[in-house]
Formats: sequence, structure tokens, C-alpha cells
Amino acid sequence: MGLGDFEAVLKPKSNISKMIWVALTFTHLLLIFMAYFLTSQIAEPKHIEPTIVYALAAVALVDGLISFFVIPNLFLSETKIKDALSTEVNIKTLATDSETGQLDTNILSKYEKLSSSERKLLKLSMIYFTVLVLRLALNEAVTLFGFVLAFLSGKFVMLLPFAAVGIMLNFSIFPNLERFMEETKNNYLAGI
Repeated sequence: MGLGDFEAVLKPKSNISKMIWVALTFTHLLLIFMAYFLTSQIAEPKHIEPTIVYALAAVALVDGLISFFVIPNLFLSETKIKDALSTEVNIKTLATDSETGQLDTNILSKYEKLSSSERKLLKLSMIYFTVLVLRLALNEAVTLFGFVLAFLSGKFVMLLPFAAVGIMLNFSIFPNLERFMEETKNNYLAGI
């Protein structure tokens, strides 16, 4: 299977990654709108204990650091990439629906045409996708902590720093599966 065919197999995964990124980034904006609407209905903001503010800020900070540093280094470090690329790939496992256990013969026939290195890259693309979704969820949690704080206090502005960080974290991980695959191929599979 030529490079164009491998890209054809990869393209739907890349498109889905981008659609999920857009949807989860949009939810940050939706939370901002909801917080503005809810807090504008409150006549007098409530006093909230500073310890609650500090606790939510600390949890959001840890959450953001995990998303930005820990998760990529845990799952997509150089060692993990080399390990993933050094093991043989069972394409039947990749073509089996994890929920139903059914083997998708249409997908299997496409995967069987891939070279060994392309199969390894395909497996790595699935790890990339998992890491992306996990990081997006953690980024969403940062904004959610601010949403909770705004709701508890009745002050819309309490959400803004959390939402800004959550959105910036999302923009820092805009999915580019094709570039990741190309860099991985050039750095780890050169000459194979």
C-alpha cells in the first residue's frame, strides 16, 4: 500500500480528532455563556470562603499541569514511541470493535495492505488519539472548576481565569495527526 493509501486510512482519524477538538473547545465557550447567564440572574453575589477559591485554583493548576506535561510525557515520550514502534502489530486487534468484539473485515482488508512500519504508525495514531481526548477532558475540567466557582459565588468574573487557561491549553494541543506521523516516521522509522 503506497503512502497515499496510508494517508487515506489516517485521514478519517485526523478529521475525527479535529472535530472532537472543536466540540470540546466550543464547550468552554458554552460554559462561559452559561455562567454569564446564571450569574446575571443573581441579585447579590454570595461570599465564598477563600479556602474554596484556593482549593479549586490549586486543583485546576494541578489538572492543567498534568494535561500539559505529565500526560504527553507519560504516553508519547521518546521511549514510549520507540516501544510502540518496536513491537509487532496485530491488525486483527486494530480492526476489532472494542465494544462488540466484532472484526470489521472492511477495515481489516485496508490494514492488511499496509506495510509493517505503516501498521506501527497506525497503532501509534490510536495512542495519539487517546492522549488527545484525555488532555481535552483535563483541559475541560479546568474551565469546569471555574464554572463551579462562578456558580457558587454568583460572580461571573471568577470563571474567566479558569476559562482562559482551559482554552489556551486546548489551543496548545490542536490536533495535527499528519504532522505527528510525519515527524515520527522521520525520527524513528528512517531507513525502515
